[in-house]
Amino acid sequence: MKLAQTGQSGRKLKIQLLDNRALRIREKRNKRQRVYSIDLLALDPTSQQRLALCRPWLIGSVLTLFSVLFILWLLPGYLPGKADGYLLLTLVLASLLLTGQLYLFWKYSSRQRIYVSRHAGVPLVKLQVNQPSRTEFEQFVQHLERRIAKLGEDFVLPTQNQLAGELRMLRRLNNSQVIAHTQYEQAKEKLFGRFEESSTSNSGLHGMADA
Repeated sequence: MKLAQTGQSGRKLKIQLLDNRALRIREKRNKRQRVYSIDLLALDPTSQQRLALCRPWLIGSVLTLFSVLFILWLLPGYLPGKADGYLLLTLVLASLLLTGQLYLFWKYSSRQRIYVSRHAGVPLVKLQVNQPSRTEFEQFVQHLERRIAKLGEDFVLPTQNQLAGELRMLRRLNNSQVIAHTQYEQAKEKLFGRFEESSTSNSGLHGMADA
């Protein structure tokens, strides 16, 4: 199963669900490309949905609006008796600019379906809802979630092994700069806490984190 999507700021994703227990993701932005894999056993089977706003265009629209308001307030004082024409021109140009910015804000904002790591809750897979089409998206998501559930049934691992495997994967993704270092550090502390709850000895997990 494969899925190709275009995310915010032109980021292109190619997501492939392999026959084993891996999800391979090829990410390309401008001329930079990276490939990484996600262990399906480390994913929470329940996805989350959120609205991803394209903040740069939203901020640009707000700044444009305030700039226009400032110009409209300033012009009558500097051009008494002659400001009407300039005010009209300012309003026309500002309307065109704002319309373009709001269109780009709407275009690059999207609903996302997010899969997080099972124990630490780190967002690992972000899918744009209904891309490239609703049918392809739903087929891929259904197959993915069935695969995660099936692996959870087939591989009944002790909690300590699950935590250790998730930590190894997060460390690898942190080294590849797929997740932020702050995310990794927070996840590591959370996993240590979960490990201490399930075992009286935490030396094994700490050793894996520092390896």
